[in-house]
Formats: sequence, C-alpha cells, structure tokens
Amino acid sequence: MLQKAVRLGNSKLAAQVAGHLFSIDDRSWLYNRTAVILFEECWPLGCVFPPDRFDLALAQELLVNAAQSRKAKD
Repeated sequence: MLQKAVRLGNSKLAAQVAGHLFSIDDRSWLYNRTAVILFEECWPLGCVFPPDRFDLALAQELLVNAAQSRKAKD
C-alpha cells in the first residue's frame, strides 16, 4: 500500500501509512522500505536518504516528496 500510494502520487496516504507503521513499532521495515521506494520510484531522491538518521518526520517527508515528484524509473 505504501509503494502504491507513492507511485500514484497520494502523498496523504503515504504519510498516514508511514505513521501507522511507525506507531506499531515496525520501524526497521519502514526504514528499509522507504529506501527501496525512493530508489525504485524516484531514484534521484534516493541520494538524499540519510543512513544515520531516521525518524517518522523524515520518513513522511521523503515519501511525500517521492509521491509529489515526477517519477524517474530509467
């Protein structure tokens, strides 16, 4: 659902799903999946993914940016 929301440009749903995953303490999956989604859907945003800092606000920001960005899949 998270990747589909980003792919379809639904930034509100992407932020809500990220918030839910964070709240149920599924943070490591959210961290890993956020990185994958960024590189698969909009690879230029993958370069700004910080490996040393990750929290809910950052996850939501990155996923919303990816949802609102032009998709770069080549």
